[in-house]
Amino acid sequence: MVTLYTPINKFYIDKGYLYYISNKDKQGIAKLSLETREEQIITLSNIQDFVLDDGIIYFVDTAGFLHSIETNGANFKDITKDYSIKKIQILNNWIYFYNQKDNCLCKINKSGSKVKTISTFVNNEIYNVTNKYIYYFDSIDKKICRTNLKGKKSKALVTVTTERPKINIANGIVYYLDNSKDESQLYQMYRVKKNGSEAKSIDY
Repeated sequence: MVTLYTPINKFYIDKGYLYYISNKDKQGIAKLSLETREEQIITLSNIQDFVLDDGIIYFVDTAGFLHSIETNGANFKDITKDYSIKKIQILNNWIYFYNQKDNCLCKINKSGSKVKTISTFVNNEIYNVTNKYIYYFDSIDKKICRTNLKGKKSKALVTVTTERPKINIANGIVYYLDNSKDESQLYQMYRVKKNGSEAKSIDY
C-alpha cells in the first residue's frame, strides 16, 4: 500500500506509471511505478496544473508560466512566460489556457511560437474544450455556456448557483456540479444535454 500526498485531484496513468503532483516533502511532478510502487520525482516546482500528452508533461507553475518536460525528466523547456496562465488543456497540437491577465481563453502551439486569443466569453478557468465546442462557466451571469472552437456565437445551456461548477462532457451529455438541494451535502451532480435541454440532478 502506498500513500500519495497531492494538492490537486488530477492524475494520469500511462505505460505502467501513475503521474501526479506530489507534496510529500517538496512539491513537484512525480511518477509511481504500478509494478514496484517506487516513486520518482520528475521535476521540483510549485505546480497549479499539468497535462500528460504523448510522453510529454506540460505544466503551469504558480507564477502562471507554462513549461514542458519529458516523463523521464529530460528536456525541460520554457514554453511561455508572457501570460498569467491558470488551467491548461490540450486538443490536437494546441495547448488551450485561461489567460488570467487578459481575462480570456487562448491557445498556444506546443513550441510556444504561435498564440491566438480564442474567446473573451470565457471569463474564468472553468472550461472544457471538445472537438466541436468549448463549454465554459460564465461567472458573471452564473451560467454554463458553449461556444464554437473559434469563440463565436455563445449559447447559454443552464443556470447554476455555485461559484465552482466544474464541467465534464461524456456521450453527448454535459455533467456539472451545483449547490445541493439536500442539506446533508455541499454539492450535487447534474446533467444537461448539449443543446441545453433536459437538465436534471443525478441521485446517488
